[in-house]
Amino acid sequence: MSLTKNTKLKELVNNPEALAIINKYMPNKLDPDDPRLKPALGMSLKVICGFPQTGIKKEDAEKMFEELEDADLD
Repeated sequence: MSLTKNTKLKELVNNPEALAIINKYMPNKLDPDDPRLKPALGMSLKVICGFPQTGIKKEDAEKMFEELEDADLD
């Protein structure tokens, strides 16, 4: 099963290619070693993007989701 916007953040940040795609669009870059990220690891990328703290615009989130799905990463 490929990684999508519904994949849990924990799985995404542990995949270097997925993390690169996410950080391409996220104004606040995700650092897998940042302990503040821990509470969010069980949430999907789609849920995370709904929080205003991410600073991501809706259109950028949609582009990120599309690129992630097109990458067909496992």
